[in-house]
Amino acid sequence: METICHCVMGMWTPEIQAKIDETVDFNRYFIDEHPFKYPDDQDIPFGHVMPLRELTVSNLSPYKDNLAEDSGVLKKMLSIPTIVNLKLLITIGGRLDRGRTRTLLEHGMLQTLPETWMFPSIAENLQKLSLFYCDYWGLYPKVDFRKLGESPLPRLKVLALGNYVFGQQWQVDWIASLGRENGGLQELYLDKCPIIVRAWRRYPFDDGDSDPSVVETFDGPEPGLGVREYSLRWHNMLSQWAESMKGLRVFCMGEGPDRDSSKLILQRGHDEAYSNVDGRVLSRRYKDRIHRDFASEIRADKVKRLKIR
Repeated sequence: METICHCVMGMWTPEIQAKIDETVDFNRYFIDEHPFKYPDDQDIPFGHVMPLRELTVSNLSPYKDNLAEDSGVLKKMLSIPTIVNLKLLITIGGRLDRGRTRTLLEHGMLQTLPETWMFPSIAENLQKLSLFYCDYWGLYPKVDFRKLGESPLPRLKVLALGNYVFGQQWQVDWIASLGRENGGLQELYLDKCPIIVRAWRRYPFDDGDSDPSVVETFDGPEPGLGVREYSLRWHNMLSQWAESMKGLRVFCMGEGPDRDSSKLILQRGHDEAYSNVDGRVLSRRYKDRIHRDFASEIRADKVKRLKIR
């Protein structure tokens, strides 16, 4: 990410890349005794900032990129005034075990997503936002979008969320408050976004919230096992949105093609053009595009699709 940011901002040089490689110990991945040399001739002139309109990142690491964040170059790239579309697909980064799961819950990049990727200078210009994670997120790991302020994403027209979990009233209110300069959101896509009803945990849910609709007790099936009950239901959410989101024209909820990619792969397998393509490659192709093609790929037989005229 550090390298990409420098290239976009017209700041990349072989010397800067050498420092990046040294910081991340890049050469440990190569057996060659001679370090990799970068050519001096660059396709992008130094000092030329790419006028990006859309920034799409697939398989973004779930861990904080301290190198890009601390150097400030990530913030510089995201501050390009022409960026109006942001689409992120965050991976779980491999197989999860208990210790690694807890690390992601407490110290992953999702917790700082609003401050790192959606600070005011980019948030005020965004028109389309797509956020997908390869596991459930929203409450655990918690992403508190309230940090964006009382009038968040004022020009947003399209919001797509993947695997985002609802459970507290503020999440419903937050979505309803988006895009106020446009008269509210115009399109909303929820790809496999459930409502949590009950959760268990062996230590308190210290998330700083005091939602009266959420009740927590410690008289669960095992000693010391905390139980949290959530009263939010779909009829509460949909009723509120129907009343408050008057500008909404398209609302889709359900499951995108990555949940049924095996069927798509079988269909492609009968096509001669795909006869020599590995099924795993096709599967990866669909899964890596869910944050980009949410509007065109969600199929009518798998979703509740509502168009308001």
